[in-house]
Amino acid sequence: MKLYEFEGMQIFQQAGIQTPQQVVIQSIDELEKTYDLLHKGSVVVKAQTLAGKRGKAGAIKFCDTKLAAKNAIKQMLNKVILNETVTKLLIAEKLAVDKEYYFGLIFSQELRSPMLILSAKGGIDIEETEKLHPELVYKFPIDILQGISDENVKKMLFTAVFPEEDIEQLSQIIRKCWKAFSDFDMKMVEINPLIKTKQSQFIAADSVIVLDEAAEYRYKIRFPPRVGIGRELTPIEIAAKKIDEDDYRGVAGRTYIDLDGDIGILASGGGASITCVDALISYGGKPANYTEYSGNPSAEKVEKLARVVLSKKGLHGLWIIGGTANFTRIDITISGIIAALKEIKPKFPIVVRRGGQGEKEAFAMLDQAAKDYGLNITCYDDTTPMTISAKILADKVKEYKQRCKE
Repeated sequence: MKLYEFEGMQIFQQAGIQTPQQVVIQSIDELEKTYDLLHKGSVVVKAQTLAGKRGKAGAIKFCDTKLAAKNAIKQMLNKVILNETVTKLLIAEKLAVDKEYYFGLIFSQELRSPMLILSAKGGIDIEETEKLHPELVYKFPIDILQGISDENVKKMLFTAVFPEEDIEQLSQIIRKCWKAFSDFDMKMVEINPLIKTKQSQFIAADSVIVLDEAAEYRYKIRFPPRVGIGRELTPIEIAAKKIDEDDYRGVAGRTYIDLDGDIGILASGGGASITCVDALISYGGKPANYTEYSGNPSAEKVEKLARVVLSKKGLHGLWIIGGTANFTRIDITISGIIAALKEIKPKFPIVVRRGGQGEKEAFAMLDQAAKDYGLNITCYDDTTPMTISAKILADKVKEYKQRCKE
């Protein structure tokens, strides 16, 4: 889980690492929150995105007046920046910079241990610094059992050619960050820049933190769940993920991604499901979601997942797709989907392509449901390629949408 900058700042503050005075706003009406900061001088307005390189995208602006801050907020708030809709802005005091340093801790998969990365040249991407000036970037593996001692980190800072007068304070900050790294089960923490002000204060002017989601139950601060680095979970995604909570009978809803199309998808299987979505798009279909169920889940779990999929507004089709099942009983999972369909009774086309244990019983149940509840269901077994069923559904959806217009 990657955190927004302002969320990372909360961890820094709890760890005793100094951060700039700052406020988070979500609307132009909250502009007055920034006035106290502006009375002290300039501010920096930063769009809160999970993607990096905000400066190059124009998502960080320095403002000397209230009018400039207001204009910056208008330019960024609720705008799409780096493929994200910005819903929050961090307004922070502009610091009087003397020096900018880089500090990072990552868990190295190659070394199977944490790694401390230091550079006395901060303020720009560490990748760019490493490319242009590799001699300025120092990497030190950390023994997970021994951690980072005061003596060891000072030796590292000397090796990385940090100014001698700064080493004592930098050592304290790094050790505090190491404790937070351990306490929060981080995969990565980065401060760039770590600023030394003209008043000789050391302040974390930015935060990049990635947490291990598997350890979420141990977090000392709770953060909203999100999809990758792109955005927080939607209400539908949250509802889908709750299906598997405290019910270990197979998997249903653990993988659920909300998309902007109009064809609901109930997929069974892994890589083949992704290929099917690609095929659907290639034939002009627009998926409304991506989700999977597998491992022979109960009918109740699949019914809950079907209800989540069908709750999406503006659907014009439903695709129940999967390869030949080896463990999952087709008739059991289909009975769960039928339980959701018979209550909702959608008029749009439904294409089923399934094969495996209980497929004959499942298809008989679907045929009966179509007659009983007026459903537009077409079934295909594993003699029909999955990608062909994608074309069949895409064509049916086009016809359905055309009829809806007439």
